[in-house]
Amino acid sequence: MTRPVSSYRLQLSPEFTLAGALEVLPYLDMLGVDHLYLSPILQARPGSAHGYDVTDPTRISDDLGGEEALRALAEAAGRRGMGLIADIVPNHMAADESNPWWWDVLRLGRRSPHAIAFDIEWDAPRADGRVILPVLGESLEEAVSSGALRVDEQGALLAYHDRRFPLAPGSEGADPAAVAAEQHYRLCFWREGLERLNYRRFFDVSDLVAVRAEDAEVFRRSHELLLRLVAEGVLQGLRVDHVDGLADPTAYLHRLRAAAGDAYIVVEKILAPGERLPAGWPVEGTTGYEFLAVAGGMFVDAAGAGAIAERYVAVTGRPADPEQTALAGKREMLGALFRADLDRVLRRGDEAGISGAGVRAAVEALTVHLDVYRTYADDDGLPDGDRERLDRAAAAASADLHGDTAALEPVHAALAGPTPATLPFVRAWQQLSGPAAAKGVEDTALYRDTRLVARNEPGLDPSFMTSTPDQVHAWALEQLAGHPMTTTSTHDTKRGEDVRSRIAALSHAPDTWLELWERWRDPSLSGADASADWLLLQTIVGSWPGADADHDAYADRIEAYMVKALREAKEGTSWLDPDERYEARFTGRARELLGDGKFSAALDEVTTALAAAGAAVSLGQLVTKLLAPGCSDVYWGNERAQLTLVDPDNRRPVDFAAHSALLECLIERHAGDPEGTVNELSASIGDGRLKLLVTHLGLTLRRRRRELFTAGSYMPLDAGPGAYAAAREHGGRWVAGVAALRSPRRPPGRVRLAEGVPALWRDVLTGRVHDLRSAAIGDVLTSAPATLLEAA
Repeated sequence: MTRPVSSYRLQLSPEFTLAGALEVLPYLDMLGVDHLYLSPILQARPGSAHGYDVTDPTRISDDLGGEEALRALAEAAGRRGMGLIADIVPNHMAADESNPWWWDVLRLGRRSPHAIAFDIEWDAPRADGRVILPVLGESLEEAVSSGALRVDEQGALLAYHDRRFPLAPGSEGADPAAVAAEQHYRLCFWREGLERLNYRRFFDVSDLVAVRAEDAEVFRRSHELLLRLVAEGVLQGLRVDHVDGLADPTAYLHRLRAAAGDAYIVVEKILAPGERLPAGWPVEGTTGYEFLAVAGGMFVDAAGAGAIAERYVAVTGRPADPEQTALAGKREMLGALFRADLDRVLRRGDEAGISGAGVRAAVEALTVHLDVYRTYADDDGLPDGDRERLDRAAAAASADLHGDTAALEPVHAALAGPTPATLPFVRAWQQLSGPAAAKGVEDTALYRDTRLVARNEPGLDPSFMTSTPDQVHAWALEQLAGHPMTTTSTHDTKRGEDVRSRIAALSHAPDTWLELWERWRDPSLSGADASADWLLLQTIVGSWPGADADHDAYADRIEAYMVKALREAKEGTSWLDPDERYEARFTGRARELLGDGKFSAALDEVTTALAAAGAAVSLGQLVTKLLAPGCSDVYWGNERAQLTLVDPDNRRPVDFAAHSALLECLIERHAGDPEGTVNELSASIGDGRLKLLVTHLGLTLRRRRRELFTAGSYMPLDAGPGAYAAAREHGGRWVAGVAALRSPRRPPGRVRLAEGVPALWRDVLTGRVHDLRSAAIGDVLTSAPATLLEAA
């Protein structure tokens, strides 16, 4: 296997197709990129902006240009020594009329040859052997009487507004009620789906139906094209989306590895602190959330974050321990979004002899208190680490149940010691616990507890506020056996890395934030509303584009963000029950603040200094990523400062032409005067030009020293409390990285060199040579707050 040393995430869409990727290939090559990491490329819903709603796994998306365009991109990339990594979606497909497999299942029911593809419980109570489709905005009877549900003029299908549904053979007629009654599906009010849905979904998204990838024939049909492209050398790597949704991830990954040979494979998997990938998974690692968590935490000041958190708790009344908010979020989401899924688990329990009073409460309590997304029971039993986690969850659940363990004990025993009879129950629960955690923590708690939102990201919660260089070193040393992606932003992060970095820098000067908050807060708000106001102001501070920006466009983005954030928090409004009047209190307040000249002036004053501090944090994270084991990933435009918010804001177009022209100029200037160029760019570090140059220099270094970064050792270096430093070595070649963790940017102290580490190092940024036996860290970081070094 040729392990990738770097990747660049391209967000493909009808507006940025495979032909568009081909056009920017020269720029990405100049940047130093090793592999293009493509968002999903299979046929998705027409016009899909992201590609995760696959409708036909046997075709490359027409909207993206089809297989011919993919092959053209692969050939052109190969000529430059670059490869392609594809994001694949094995867990679900779109439950959509444009999906031929789904259409056929709706038309023929369980007799369809495609019925095995979808995780449908045909014999669920009240399903009557049909698929429950919660797609109506009213009851079926109301839809018929209002004329919204109709048989189309040719009599070949049912129509409801812009939705279309096929007819079973021989069920044609003129009366929509009679025709609907004859189908292999049951149309119902969308809220009924919360109780009656009989197919598994992606999280709580009813129009994304789960695929039975555990079935060998379904695997073959849904992966045949992708694996052929791997075999033919069109694709060099696969990124497996939402691996935790699969019934048996271990078996799936072994099947994928056997079919994909030595292709590079990573999994999208959120690891809790202390959790490791199951030992038997034949993959190179994860897509990098744990790196994002531990590396980002180095740049948060514990004392400053504590002062901010103390004031936040006093203002909002939130629990001092954010874990309580996370547990509450999981409890609420189980009851609000996953009632049908929980019923499915309980039915599998009944079949295994686990039933009776209290079982539902016991399953709920265990789900809430499990401190990871899921366990990994299979035919060989349960890993020891999972058993320990279940034991801890059971102890906490017992307290929730006030010591009534009559039902808890058999449920815990079944989950901790699966047998052939109980394994279906265990697997059903494992496919519930992940969505409950994702919706309860990521998509609820992280929008409620907003004390320092630099740390509100997938894979961590506000209780994991800070980390140390030693923790980063420990993570890095563990990764040498594999080759994970390391990332600082993805399409799923709640805010871009530069927004996150600026907010992290608030912890270095907490009074800056607290003074701004006290001056501009709305004193009439309390509780959850005060927390939302805190989030609004912190988001503006983190993403403020400056006085010269288009403020109307920026205000539109902030309003859209706040609507999403408020609905995710689910306190005054929600996606299920939107309250536009409540939302308008905050969108209106955002518009009012941003239109206030005094507020803009105060914001400019705060963010002028904060932008530089945040850019220093961002640069430090970048250098840490570039030095780390694995494949260093750059997300869509983040080679330069990008003050982006949550999806879809982070998928906005990137001006690659401008980036290319700027990079070409920077490379030329740096070649003529490296130290002068870096000094100049560092003086205006907030504009992102230095980040672009360092990204180029770092990626180029990784490509030039490929073996060092794919097979080299990792050595922590002692740089004192104010800096991160580490070295990589292979075959006598050495590379090191140093980054200041706090302001000021030039921490005191020296790097203490272990035996065998070279003394003389050339700064990759400036070209200067440092003798680390005598040079202070402040001297090494004279020109920039973080740098890369090569042994001279």
